[in-house]
Amino acid sequence: MRKLFFSLLIGVFALGLAGGFPQAHAQEGLALQCSAPVNEAVLGVIPNNVVVWFTESVDSVEGTVVNAAGDVVSGDITVDGAMATVALTDAVVADSAYTVELTATNANGSATVSLTFTVAANAIQLPDAEIVNDCPTDMGGETPEETATPEETVAPEETATPEETATPEETATPEETAAPEETATEVVEPTVGDPLTLDAGTTVVGLNMPVAFVSESYNDYFLFPVTVVAADEATADAYVDEPDNVPAYVIIITSFTSADLDAFGLEAGATGQDIIATLIRPDSSPSEAEEVTVAGAPALKVSFTNEVSGKSGEFYLVSFAGVEDVTNYLLIQGSSASDEWEANAVNFQLVVDGIVEVLPE
Repeated sequence: MRKLFFSLLIGVFALGLAGGFPQAHAQEGLALQCSAPVNEAVLGVIPNNVVVWFTESVDSVEGTVVNAAGDVVSGDITVDGAMATVALTDAVVADSAYTVELTATNANGSATVSLTFTVAANAIQLPDAEIVNDCPTDMGGETPEETATPEETVAPEETATPEETATPEETATPEETAAPEETATEVVEPTVGDPLTLDAGTTVVGLNMPVAFVSESYNDYFLFPVTVVAADEATADAYVDEPDNVPAYVIIITSFTSADLDAFGLEAGATGQDIIATLIRPDSSPSEAEEVTVAGAPALKVSFTNEVSGKSGEFYLVSFAGVEDVTNYLLIQGSSASDEWEANAVNFQLVVDGIVEVLPE
């Protein structure tokens, strides 16, 4: 019997954080109302376009988006009533700053718009992710939610209904007590690869896997579906069969909600500390839970060492708001042979830092 030794991945928001307000200068009634990205936003995803909304319908919009070197990275501009969409090219990349300069005109005059945004160094490529805007909820006419979302949303990885999850009697204790194999494992270089999307309660989250790694879903390893990210499918399968005997670098991700906590013998209002105390493996030596922020969301971080398995690692238990006062929990854990964890922890931190929330359509 095994029970997964948790770590929780938080839904990091794929939202630009507003650091200021777009500058707009208008004649008569025409002015900028809001935008996506917002001015001075730092984005966790690489955007496909810039969308701006004006206070009135516009006849035309002209301008460009340029990078820090002054190179134009924008293409066609499409106008639909009060909304203008500026297409971005593949030249928009992570770890770069961009400036938007636009001029809109209609019968009442013109308005010029100047705003900036930065694509973070750990930003991931999620073509269907929506970029957050700063539009008022009572904005008249077509709202951003009705006009700016992509035609297709990112489909999450396989999800499981409560009927598909294992019962507590079927679950097993974390990392088995067998002695670890003494074969050396390769330390993963600190690079990230393909994006992965997963359900976390009512939220969809995205993250970058380590380069060349694969993800495998398992519905009978823990109380709730678990995704194992490993160098190959064989390693993932071996970990699920006998976790203590797999010294390789492995990431485990699972999610649940406050409504599911009774499966752990907890009340729905249990704290993150309560959850950790219940789920942590008794024969592990954990650090004190550290309150941290993962992409803007509250999380608890715990480091651990287990002499039985000869492995060390870290896990994050992240909580974020769901619907109808239900809290969503996402748990992400990275581990490997203890003598290799320090190097692998660099890669794991890149994965955690790259977590974003994928906004639904």
